[in-house]
Amino acid sequence: MAPIWGSIRVLIHIAKEYQKCFKNLINMFTRIGNNLPRCRIYQALFPSHGRLLQAISIVYLDIIHFCVDAKTIFRKLKHSMPRALLKFTWKNFNDEFREKILTKFRDNLTNMEKEVMISHIIKSSRNRVLMHTNKEKREKRRKIKRRNLLLSNLSSLAYVDKHMKERKRRHPGTGTWLTRTNKFQKWISGGSDCL
Repeated sequence: MAPIWGSIRVLIHIAKEYQKCFKNLINMFTRIGNNLPRCRIYQALFPSHGRLLQAISIVYLDIIHFCVDAKTIFRKLKHSMPRALLKFTWKNFNDEFREKILTKFRDNLTNMEKEVMISHIIKSSRNRVLMHTNKEKREKRRKIKRRNLLLSNLSSLAYVDKHMKERKRRHPGTGTWLTRTNKFQKWISGGSDCL
């Protein structure tokens, strides 16, 4: 912003000698100044959107170009033109400003507004993705917590060791009467669905 305000201060300082032109210049700066606060707000809202920052820079550059062009006219007037030609020269510059510079400024502001919309869409999309990702992470943590809770409720008894110990205590021939019955034999061979 310093180059913009510096350019404006120099131009106002030079133009103060030419009261009619000075009023016109102030009117033009008012038109420009009505749009500058949005540029700062957009820079703060979307600091990482390169295309928007470039569009804002172009708007700032338009202002600097205007100041340079106006300064050039005032310098020429001061050194070479009689005051009678000042009105004519300023009128030409004023017309050029309206047609060329102001139109370009408005076009660049429109482009900046489009970039703001794009930046907003991109930021909203990123926020939705981030919210979805966070939701998935919370769901995953919830499932892990539930699984850990279930696992902690399961018996931590070494069942293999207990099975081997009980197997050694088994008496020979225990349960053989069941395996010798006809119903069991029929079931084991697949001839019956129930035992």
